[in-house]
Amino acid sequence: MDVEGQIWFDDLRSFIADRRMERPITPRERLDIEAEMQCRIIGGALIPWLERYGPRLVRQRGALSAVMGVEEDPFIVFTSTEPGLVAADLIVGENARVLYLYPDEYRTWLAERPDERFRWHVHYRSYFREADASFDPPLDDYPLAPGESYRIHTEGTMLGTSFGRTADHLWKWNGKELTILMECFRQAIS
Repeated sequence: MDVEGQIWFDDLRSFIADRRMERPITPRERLDIEAEMQCRIIGGALIPWLERYGPRLVRQRGALSAVMGVEEDPFIVFTSTEPGLVAADLIVGENARVLYLYPDEYRTWLAERPDERFRWHVHYRSYFREADASFDPPLDDYPLAPGESYRIHTEGTMLGTSFGRTADHLWKWNGKELTILMECFRQAIS
């Protein structure tokens, strides 16, 4: 890693430390039942990403590093909602190459210290959200009972300008548990 990239990452680490003073990560035992299930699912996606998928993607990026003008061994920045950050705190903890923060904090950081070409870092995100009006999978195959609602688990990796992957997975929440209905109902590769 070049000196400029190391400074960028170290400054991001300090930025995150300041944010955690203002907005600490919730202890796992204080998560409600849905957030706890999301924590498990996001953590269950984060581990294989860190061990297998992420390194494979970074190797692909490394093969193009000279053309793209990026570092071969970038830092990893993970963003998520509260359940995902609880999982990351347990899985990643203190790490010399991986940092994790909320999406709004990441956007704020990049506005202050851009890395538009992803020269020094790759970004992995994983979070749940409720389905909104734009949601359009084949719902006839997955009808809801009273009191149930859809959740979308979004995962995505950005490795460079126009070099990323994303996938949305369809889940159902019934007030007691999350159930997977369809993996990768929507995905994109650039």
